[in-house]
Amino acid sequence: MAHPEQTTAERRASWTELFFDLVAVAGIGQLTHLLHRGPSLGEFGLYALLYLAFWVVWACVTVYSNVAGEQARTTLVFGCMFGLCVMMAAVDGMPEDHANVFAAIYVVVRIASSSAWGRGQVVVDWPIAQIGSGTLPWLVSLWVPAPGKFVLWGVGLAIDLWVMFTVDAERLMLDAQRRVRSRLRRRRPGPPRPPRRPPPRLRMLHAEPGHLGERLGQYLIIVLGEGVISVIAAVSVEEWTVPVAVIGVCAFLCLLGMWG
Repeated sequence: MAHPEQTTAERRASWTELFFDLVAVAGIGQLTHLLHRGPSLGEFGLYALLYLAFWVVWACVTVYSNVAGEQARTTLVFGCMFGLCVMMAAVDGMPEDHANVFAAIYVVVRIASSSAWGRGQVVVDWPIAQIGSGTLPWLVSLWVPAPGKFVLWGVGLAIDLWVMFTVDAERLMLDAQRRVRSRLRRRRPGPPRPPRRPPPRLRMLHAEPGHLGERLGQYLIIVLGEGVISVIAAVSVEEWTVPVAVIGVCAFLCLLGMWG
């Protein structure tokens, strides 16, 4: 595993990580399909839900590659990238079609990215790597029709956000130690014998702030670039009136403000 003392100069975003960032941002660009018909309040809410879903998947894989460093499994990153592509393809048919496909792939990618950590490894800077309860509403939503399906998605994302902002490193380590002790107590009674697998030795893993900051910055820059492309595409098909020009200029200034 990568060590926290590595500096940004020693660790830069790899080509694989940049490729993954581009695919994630392309998924966010695909969400504009939801806004072509209005948007209504419901469509805007669905846009926010799907945006957060793409961001959580991106962040899970980003933190994994950040902490694992050179030991990160390329096959896992590319597998999650393929999952993102399937989620992107499912966006075009929503809310009527493909919602179950989107939810199922989301759950698979979340489980795959969380199971990548070895026994006893606790990523204290990303608690949802260990606490995956936010995926349960997504799983249940596979058997629930809309609009209840999307309500469950929102509940799952709300749980993840609550875990991210309220669970600290000390609590994570205490919970991990409690689970280890619980497994030891559940062993069959009888004469002592050596265990087939020794209990895991807990390791506290931290993200590298420099590298993670670089990834977040690159992600934001690509998102802003996608925003510029979307504004240009929208303005180019309209009649160039004063209101359209004002909206175009204001959208560009809004993107500049986000960059600032």
